[in-house]
Amino acid sequence: MCLYKAIWYYECQHIRFQLHTLCNDLLDQLSRINETISQDETENPVSCLPRLLAPDRTLVMEDKGFQDGGATNIIQWVTDLVDPCPSCALKIKKEM
Repeated sequence: MCLYKAIWYYECQHIRFQLHTLCNDLLDQLSRINETISQDETENPVSCLPRLLAPDRTLVMEDKGFQDGGATNIIQWVTDLVDPCPSCALKIKKEM
């Protein structure tokens, strides 16, 4: 399972996930598709299941902040109190 760091942006209330550690399944797939023999054998070289790669978004928001609903692949929560998320920052920049 890949591990993620979650960033919560206070200004726009968005959440962004950053990859913290690649999972072994993904590394195995990347190693396999980089081999020239394997590239010729398969039409779709990557066969990882999406759930192994995506952050677990089963979160519960309470008054005290975000808490996970059990085992999760999000290993750290960070709160950004100053800046908006990159998408909102780009929109703000375009409006200026």
